[in-house]
Amino acid sequence: MRVNAMLTTHDLPEESLPWMEEVREVFDELVIFIDAKRVSPGAVAQAEKVASRVHYHQAETWYEWDLGSMVRACKSDWVFIIERDEELSPEWRQPQWRQILESTEFTHFWIPRRWIVPGGRYIAAYPWWPDSQLRLIRNNVSGAVFPTRLHDPIQMPGTGGQFSSLALHHHVLWMYSRQIREERMRYYEQLRPGGALDYYYLYEDHAPPEAELPKPTKVNVDREVVSMGRLPPEKAAQVCLEVSRVPREVEASTMFWIDARLTNGTDEMLYGAAPYPVHLSYHWLRKTSSEVVVFDGIRSGLFPGLAANATGQLAMTVLAPTEPGDYLLQTTVVQDGVRWHEEVQPEILQEFPVSVRKMITFNRDFPCGFGKTERVIEIPWALSKYNGGRRVLEVGCSFASENPEYIEGLLSLNIPELHGIDISSVEAPQFIKKTADIRESGYDTGFFDFILCISTLEHVGKDNAKHYKPIAELPHDRPGALQPDAEALVEMFRILKADGKLIVTVPFGKFADYGWFTHYDSQAISTLFQSIPAEKIHGEYFKYMEAGWRPCTAAALADTSYGDRGAPAAAGLACFEITKPK
Repeated sequence: MRVNAMLTTHDLPEESLPWMEEVREVFDELVIFIDAKRVSPGAVAQAEKVASRVHYHQAETWYEWDLGSMVRACKSDWVFIIERDEELSPEWRQPQWRQILESTEFTHFWIPRRWIVPGGRYIAAYPWWPDSQLRLIRNNVSGAVFPTRLHDPIQMPGTGGQFSSLALHHHVLWMYSRQIREERMRYYEQLRPGGALDYYYLYEDHAPPEAELPKPTKVNVDREVVSMGRLPPEKAAQVCLEVSRVPREVEASTMFWIDARLTNGTDEMLYGAAPYPVHLSYHWLRKTSSEVVVFDGIRSGLFPGLAANATGQLAMTVLAPTEPGDYLLQTTVVQDGVRWHEEVQPEILQEFPVSVRKMITFNRDFPCGFGKTERVIEIPWALSKYNGGRRVLEVGCSFASENPEYIEGLLSLNIPELHGIDISSVEAPQFIKKTADIRESGYDTGFFDFILCISTLEHVGKDNAKHYKPIAELPHDRPGALQPDAEALVEMFRILKADGKLIVTVPFGKFADYGWFTHYDSQAISTLFQSIPAEKIHGEYFKYMEAGWRPCTAAALADTSYGDRGAPAAAGLACFEITKPK
């Protein structure tokens, strides 16, 4: 029995080579099909380094290929389809997985896929995990239909199964910058209007939960493959769902996660696997009219499965409606291809009122802001991260109160309690103001849902008389204290509630101490963040160029100093979204 892997591509970046070398070792052959019309310089030479065979195919437009002919050209019993930005999980190195194919009634298998983010972690929530992909198929099966459009699945006759531990790792989110991914989404939207699935690629907009990659597990041939059959009505009625922590208010078109407690009262396992997967889902209705706005909600939960007569705690993914307004969120269970469970058990449907507010977006049309300071980037970036929390603190609110665009943006969020803290006596009527040093704020532990520290941390413990007359500043050299900025960060983390968000922006590039502020570099930021036990820190970097501001990497700012390239202030900016552990 031969199992060949195939890759169809026009490009093969350097990062992909070790992944493809491993694919060639795991499978009998790696067959690469090069798009002759769109091939990138050097791609053929790269392919010849790692492939067993290289073929060419012709397509007038991208994705108009004859995938069926390519699969048959692999000349093997089974074909595994991989993409250039994917890597096999370590479990594939265990050869016993081939035993599954030697004695199986299945014609195809779904492979769970993890989306890897910068730092080597992965997004540990639906729809990014397990993003099951139909990739392992029996060759020469009569009736198989291969896609000719972007994001269409292969349609295979016969029974399919779902692998549990044999997975794929998708590296696109760290291999390509946000700007490149946005450009790709615009192109995908042209190819298939409404089918670009941009939330997968622009994950930063939703701040999904992340986790460390799991340690490799031993492949158990008898338990690796799972599949889900039809539940009869009497068994579907034995599945119960309880949902909690539903937010009262969310932004339009954003994802959020709620806690779900699922009880399987049946005498069989429940799986989120083909051919009839069981999932958590939801409906959106208008509150006033009960008009259904979204019936088929995003699916989530149940991987790899829930045992008979057991209860599981799950995270349920919800995507908010696109239009602001007052809605009812109905949570439920669905078995795809069979039924919505409220059809046989109406009480499973829970209903929650949710207000959907207008989304504040961060303009990502670059370059932008020629001749303007970093405020043109950091203010809209920070506001776009607001999580709907009731209590919000703005650190350094004297600056905020004198910036009309910032104040207008803050007020547009309709924050129930907008607090501010500052060492100066400058009035800030838009805030519930406290005149104090953020290093000893005096607020209760876990008091705030969301904290904004915009171009302020770099000034803590510095000569602030350049801007305002400090009246509540702590002494600069207090015995036994941390560095002032670290002390401030620790205090902000203390007064932030569990699962709350802290937004920090600072000038960034080549390290320098200007007396009245610190210009951070990667080492200084790394040292600073070691002072807090953050669950997740997401950073974005921006550089002022001849035509204005552009996104970049931290490394691209290594030699950037304050005022470089004609910038009116900072020429490099780092923006961080920090999540406190639950």
